[in-house]
Amino acid sequence: EIDLVDFGELVEQNKDVSKYVPALNWIEKNFYKSICNENTTIKNMSKTIEKEKRKKTKQFLKALGWILIIADAVAFFIGGKTMLVIFIMVLMITYAVYIKYYPYIFIEVTTKKGQELAYQLPFMGATIAMLLSLNTSKLFNYEFGNYMKITAIITALLALPFIIKSLKTDVPQKFGRKLSVVFAAFIIAFTISFPINFLFTFDGATHEIAIVTDKKISSGKTRDRELYVSCNGKREIYTVSNSEYENTSIGDSKRICRRKSALGLEYSTIHD
Repeated sequence: EIDLVDFGELVEQNKDVSKYVPALNWIEKNFYKSICNENTTIKNMSKTIEKEKRKKTKQFLKALGWILIIADAVAFFIGGKTMLVIFIMVLMITYAVYIKYYPYIFIEVTTKKGQELAYQLPFMGATIAMLLSLNTSKLFNYEFGNYMKITAIITALLALPFIIKSLKTDVPQKFGRKLSVVFAAFIIAFTISFPINFLFTFDGATHEIAIVTDKKISSGKTRDRELYVSCNGKREIYTVSNSEYENTSIGDSKRICRRKSALGLEYSTIHD
């Protein structure tokens, strides 16, 4: 009353074959026993390999995080265009790492262990680069609407590889998780829009004379120093350094330096 089956196929599939064993001769029993042992060994090796892979991945992410943080510090002291290039690279590398491991990588910060793991990831380096880059960008005055158009284009370019990766994976993904990645792409795009425009500025600057009409310290957390000036009948606001703010009085004359990038963004700075 035993059905005709492919015993070898059942063994390879790790199915229960105990009821078929009595029907085998001793040669067949030894042969298929060796196959079962081999399958078990391979399965155990696979688990060990996955465990080692996860361990190496964590070590890689931790090392990369420290490299990016050091890169931020070096960029800050170097300054200039090199600084902006490094900030952009830090953000792009972090985003690429996230897309590579998506959807398996995430930050859980509700527990102490989760917080410790979060600091091992490269996102701390990206956060520092983002804050320093935004702090530099606010020293320039630009047309916000045009800036957001460029940001939208960069966001679409950054979101494209994520969309492709998301469509290819079979792992269930929550809509909120997908939306958060697109939002992260937007934040990165918003951060690097000005540095990219600054790097793609090849034309010389034009200068205009402006009169300082007022000066204030913003009430926000950043406490920005702002100069209000009148230039060609138009009122403009510039965020300046603390020393520039302290050395400027209402009624002083300032020079407005205007530039335009190859991407179309017009921006300006104020100086003596």
